[in-house]
Amino acid sequence: MWLGVVIAVVVVIVVVFVVVYFLSLTAGVHVTFIAVASDDDACGLSGELLPGLTGPEGGTAVESWSVTNYNTTASCTIESASTSMPGFAVTGSNLPLTIPASSSGTLSIHLSLPATAYSGPLVIDLS
Repeated sequence: MWLGVVIAVVVVIVVVFVVVYFLSLTAGVHVTFIAVASDDDACGLSGELLPGLTGPEGGTAVESWSVTNYNTTASCTIESASTSMPGFAVTGSNLPLTIPASSSGTLSIHLSLPATAYSGPLVIDLS
């Protein structure tokens, strides 16, 4: 009899934790990863997957990444950043960013986050 009660209590506790976990995912903005798109493959970044971010609905975020130019003879330049994802906007950056051959630079992007809850990827277009 006690074993049945213990099992029932454990099941209820697990269910409560699972519900609380999934409810916490729906509040705020949870970008699971940032996918880089670039028609001209700016500095070889097209197709890169970058870490995600979490922020409040309607908030802002500043994301920075190290970018390495693996070309040994020519510099590369990232001219602009944008996104067409609903609710997101690129509101600032340190662009244009020119990275000399065989060097690294830091790309920083300021984002405006959606005013409603969001969970999923974000696509940033670089050129």
